[in-house]
Amino acid sequence: MAPARSRKLTQIEVIIECYEQFGAQSVGRRELEAIVDTLRQTFGAAIPSPATIARILADHEVPLSHPDVLDVDTEWRERQLSEIVAGDLDTIETALTTVGNVQSLATRIHADEIDRLRFQVRQVQEELELFSQSQLASEERRSVAAELASWLKVWLQNPAIFDDWLNLRRNSPEFLQKFG
Repeated sequence: MAPARSRKLTQIEVIIECYEQFGAQSVGRRELEAIVDTLRQTFGAAIPSPATIARILADHEVPLSHPDVLDVDTEWRERQLSEIVAGDLDTIETALTTVGNVQSLATRIHADEIDRLRFQVRQVQEELELFSQSQLASEERRSVAAELASWLKVWLQNPAIFDDWLNLRRNSPEFLQKFG
């Protein structure tokens, strides 16, 4: 007779189990960081944000240290985005490096993590669209941000054709006039 297979825990079950192991009265920085580490070890890169983890815990009536949740979530999001965005995006070359980072990540991650990457790319694309309209940035930086936002939008719509599309875009008269 074959041994019974134990069922794999869901992310929510792992979150609750981690919290219970702490025996803490509430969830703060230390607990959230430990839960994130455990989720990453168990599920890889496709894990919820610290804010989502906190919401799951709050749904289970766990008291939260809200300033800690905000701090940890902000730091986590900045790290996630810094893995994608290359430098300050001052030039079209840094935009090309960013697109290369996205494509490289897409080929390195497991299929079940692609949704998380797409979510992160969508966040970057939306932030770039907002930045491209900012009057505080130089015209060149706004132009690069707008261009990269449009590239990421195409990548999100159809990554399979992206390389060919980008090659056509970079050779278009409009692009050459704008970026040389």
